[in-house]
Amino acid sequence: MDTSDLESSVDSTQRIYELTTLYEVSRVLLGSRTPGHLAFDALTAAMGLAGSEWGFLWALSDAGSSLRLLSACGQPDQTIGPADLPEEWLTFLADHSQPLLWSEIQSIDLSDSDPVSSPAPAWLESLHPEMILPLSERGKLLGLIALGTNPLNRPYEPFLLGLLGSVGYLIAVALGRFSGEMGSDLQPAPPSIQEFRQRYPILSEIVGESHAVLDLYERLTAVAQSSCTVLFEGETGSGKELAAKVLHRLSSRQEGPFIELDCGAVPESLIESELFGHTKGSFTGATQSRKGVFELASGGTLFLDEVANLPLQTQNRLLRVLQERRFRPIGGEQSTEVDVRVIAASNRDLREAVEDGSLREDLFYRLYVYPIRIAPLRERKEDIPRLAAHYLKFCATENGLPVPLMTEDFIQRLMQHDFPGNIREFRHLVEWALLRSTGKDEISIEAIDEALGQRSGDNGIEIELTPSPEAIPPDAIPPVASAPEEMVFPRRAGIERGIWVVDLLQRHRFNVKATAETLTSQSRTDPDNPPPLTDRSSLTYYFQVECFRLFLEHDGVIPEAAAVIVGK
Repeated sequence: MDTSDLESSVDSTQRIYELTTLYEVSRVLLGSRTPGHLAFDALTAAMGLAGSEWGFLWALSDAGSSLRLLSACGQPDQTIGPADLPEEWLTFLADHSQPLLWSEIQSIDLSDSDPVSSPAPAWLESLHPEMILPLSERGKLLGLIALGTNPLNRPYEPFLLGLLGSVGYLIAVALGRFSGEMGSDLQPAPPSIQEFRQRYPILSEIVGESHAVLDLYERLTAVAQSSCTVLFEGETGSGKELAAKVLHRLSSRQEGPFIELDCGAVPESLIESELFGHTKGSFTGATQSRKGVFELASGGTLFLDEVANLPLQTQNRLLRVLQERRFRPIGGEQSTEVDVRVIAASNRDLREAVEDGSLREDLFYRLYVYPIRIAPLRERKEDIPRLAAHYLKFCATENGLPVPLMTEDFIQRLMQHDFPGNIREFRHLVEWALLRSTGKDEISIEAIDEALGQRSGDNGIEIELTPSPEAIPPDAIPPVASAPEEMVFPRRAGIERGIWVVDLLQRHRFNVKATAETLTSQSRTDPDNPPPLTDRSSLTYYFQVECFRLFLEHDGVIPEAAAVIVGK
């Protein structure tokens, strides 16, 4: 085959590849039933093709220059504020259908009348993107994609930039299909977990990255500045007390006292004295006057744990205090007014307590003003790796021990257990395994199995469960032991090119789903060095481009390119 025939064959193959990729992207986008699904599918396609570490996708409002964040992948650290584009940027991006490298944008003059380049919007500049992809159709800008760094060092060859431009056009057409559903008055995206923690640092004491944690953040911040009664519902050990303390610290009462009372731990004969206090001589043994928790908490917050365990007679007095904010101590003649916010908690369904007669219905309605459910640990297992790192570091510090390395086997053992005792049980299991692993570099799997066996009653040993400690910031993650060879992600400084992804696919016999699961597992055990492309869709697009790039590198000789791909 002469040179002209070879070039023609390569051009034909490239055209077929591009058309096949565009068909696949079109098929996926047409199958997206909501703007959110569309944005995620579009963003993972763009990230996979470019080999990007993270990405954002915004839609432009019909009226004006406001952008609404529809999807974000890769969890970059940057916080996104109000997103608006100046008029000259709107015009500039609408006229460009190809992706733009950020380094090149800095030198572009956006105004014909002004020789000085218009600066990039501050919110976009703060992201430090590597590339932006305008989503425009027939000269109208419909959205924008910002792509982050390329840790795999994929070359931005002309064929790839052209393909990304065509994909951007398809995404713009798909966005136009949903333009009416998205509405013209676009509101900013709800805050992320990182944004909540930056705005309210005390929230960092609630460790986790799951949707359940984000929902809890939203509810706590929404009610923090009010004085209404809050009811935490959740299983034993799920973290109701910690949530109550955080709510107190978020409120305007944070300088006042936080007083807690476990209503199920006080004898029935003493519960009213604990709540309302008593005067000297009011009953046998009352040798001096004593303030109750309502008076002690005045100006602050009173946390009544397991409130459904109160006797019915006491429930009647509690109801009157909640209504009137005044009470009389036992044996007292004068009423005492209090300024206190009540936070209640129960591990029972209070509706069932009303039905079986153990809780007054009128008290139920007084307590059930703003209920917040605390999810059990089995419903947010994605938080387990970070919780394990948090408690491992805390317990090691508390016991004066070095922090052992976490392994994937250690995480998997924890993930397989449902933890009926929730966070409280979890903390003690981690501490037990730590103490049993003393002198070892890695956490002992045998110690975890032994601890789990004791909790199931195999040895008849009961371990006392104490309240969770004060939280360590979630970014304080201990080192992680290296995973098995096929799961190791190269450190950023050592990456020369993304061929290691192909190597990983080889080891999984090109099973993309299994490879994506391996990368996801690595991101859990090593959050300081997470690999990109953990999504199955983005990994697929990346691999397709890598195959074609190798085809071009070998001048269109398919057997030579295939030999590299299969590792021969």
